[in-house]
Amino acid sequence: MKRPGVIALTHPGLRGDLLYSLPAARYLCGQRGVRCDFHTSRRCANLADLLRWQSFVRRVVICDDYYPEHAGCGLQPWLMPVHEESYDEVIHLGLRRTPELSLPDWYCVEFGLPVGLPIRYDCPAPSPGPEGRRCVVASWAGFAQDRQADFVRRCPVPVLQVGARGEPLIDPAVVDGRGVSYLEECSYLAGSAGYVGTLSSHLALANGFAMPRVVLVNGSDDERHRVHSPACHYRTMPSGEEILRLLELS
Repeated sequence: MKRPGVIALTHPGLRGDLLYSLPAARYLCGQRGVRCDFHTSRRCANLADLLRWQSFVRRVVICDDYYPEHAGCGLQPWLMPVHEESYDEVIHLGLRRTPELSLPDWYCVEFGLPVGLPIRYDCPAPSPGPEGRRCVVASWAGFAQDRQADFVRRCPVPVLQVGARGEPLIDPAVVDGRGVSYLEECSYLAGSAGYVGTLSSHLALANGFAMPRVVLVNGSDDERHRVHSPACHYRTMPSGEEILRLLELS
């Protein structure tokens, strides 16, 4: 049965790729004056709570009959199974080819939208962080753990580590936030003093908030995963002292 005034948007993942598609998704819904049912794969099921909080999303659908083949350029295949007769329109946001621009702009180009759309997330009220104090949010970077650990020990405010439960702690001094949901992470980011991490889904979240970000990069990182902003600093193996300076905490 068709749902009048509702469109379907799909994106199979990966998580960072999906998050960077949301500025285009928000614009497409606003352009049509509708909310969407957002279809994604089991690989992105842990984004469902965050997606449900977005004002342009009516419902989140996890497609159990989508079977990924590989993740060479986003999760493939990019087409997802949707009962098209149920919707006024179905728009597949998945990556059809290798992006040639920063991902948020690439989605805009693919769908004929203006580039430079703001990255922003609807989320609960900002959380003050551990012990009621403003914190820095960090995600683990295996290739620069010693630099991150040096930063944690020098940092004058608590450092909250987010990410998967199984990842190593950056340093025993961090506040352990591994395993928090992406929606809860958004609340911490909204009230945080900054972010330190790598090109990841956690950075894709952090880029939606107005605080300094320090991104640890190595020689294999490419431009399509970078969002250029005066507040976003890309550095190869910075010292703990330099990270503090870039976060305006020294």
